[in-house]
Amino acid sequence: MCGRFTLDIDERFYPRFKLEKVLTELTPHFNIAPNQDSIIVFNHEGKNEAKLMRWGLIPFWAKEEKLGLKLINAKIETLHIKNPCKHALAHGRCIVPASGFYEWKQEEDGKQPYYIYPADNGYFALAGLYETWKEPLSQKELQTFSIITTSPTKQMSEIHNRMPLILDSNLEAEWLKSTNPETLLSSLPFYETTTAIAMHKVSKKVNSPANDDRSLIETIP
Repeated sequence: MCGRFTLDIDERFYPRFKLEKVLTELTPHFNIAPNQDSIIVFNHEGKNEAKLMRWGLIPFWAKEEKLGLKLINAKIETLHIKNPCKHALAHGRCIVPASGFYEWKQEEDGKQPYYIYPADNGYFALAGLYETWKEPLSQKELQTFSIITTSPTKQMSEIHNRMPLILDSNLEAEWLKSTNPETLLSSLPFYETTTAIAMHKVSKKVNSPANDDRSLIETIP
């Protein structure tokens, strides 16, 4: 699964995701957790746009907001048959930009967090889905997203049996713009990113969402 990630935006971010509009409200985050806001990138009238949304997808038909905490991730292998995500798959495919993400490896003395990030210190383009949900009584809109997961690469399998679906640059536009998501999905369960990945152990301070500073991604022995 993917339960925490980071996003540290610099001057490379906007050209990397082909964005024209600068989002002035952004600040770096090093421990983004479910039910918190982060940036997603989606296609609107042929152009990439970015928006802050809450992590934890709430289907448009849901009666309660709390369903979002059960849908922070969606498995690529069953995405086309899982009812909670079918509408988003057709109408709400997005990219979740990330500087890196955390995963926990079971070791003798407990679970050890690792930080996984692009070897070139750039950005991951994580495949995602988003929805717009209306609170039944107030009709207030809430926009939410989920991160798609897949089987791990050989490198990642040493830590966990799942990982986010990382899109290589040649697949990003197709993911956002495809008019036939079923065809797109036929190959994605077997897709393995060619993006070079680096990883190292980090402090267990990351276990608490209250901690959110650059020291969390620093390597430890």
